[in-house]
Amino acid sequence: MPKRFYGLRNEIADFIEMKNNPLSKLSDPKWICDLAFLVDLTGYLNDLNLKLQKQGQFNAANLSRHSATAKEHASRVRPHERHEYNARSVPHAALIKG
Repeated sequence: MPKRFYGLRNEIADFIEMKNNPLSKLSDPKWICDLAFLVDLTGYLNDLNLKLQKQGQFNAANLSRHSATAKEHASRVRPHERHEYNARSVPHAALIKG
């Protein structure tokens, strides 16, 4: 759901503005970067969920490997706190123009 909203954010902003009720968050670059971070994080968690749901995947060895991957991903989250994004840590933020 966040990915769909992210993809339609300009159209949503135009529609809301057309209704004479502009939403300032949709033009705030920091908020858009936070939204991009949310899109990437939920995508990562969805992928992890699907991997763990595969038959026979939920065992100690795979859980340990996925835990290590999650920790590595979490170590890249720190730039989020300073709104410093790059294509490696937050791929959707790299798509933001402006």
